[in-house]
Amino acid sequence: MNIYKLHKKGKYMSAGKFATQINSLRAALMLKGLTLSEWARKNGYKPVTVQAVVSKYWGDPKPPICGMLTHEILEKLKKEVEPEEVREASNG
Repeated sequence: MNIYKLHKKGKYMSAGKFATQINSLRAALMLKGLTLSEWARKNGYKPVTVQAVVSKYWGDPKPPICGMLTHEILEKLKKEVEPEEVREASNG
């Protein structure tokens, strides 16, 4: 059984850590009454596109060098699940 998931450009991340980060995202959306697919449709994206972006980039500490759509999806998801107090503190 492979306990590591290949995570973009040959870097490996513990499969447990990767799964925890994605599950945390899903849990945060569920608290708002949404699934990842519903969030995608609500924001005008194809669910399969959002799933691919999350699978590849969610939880990566460095912002990925990627296309505009990927960056847009990641930023909107972060805003959706990040508490408002954290956003206000980071904005000054």
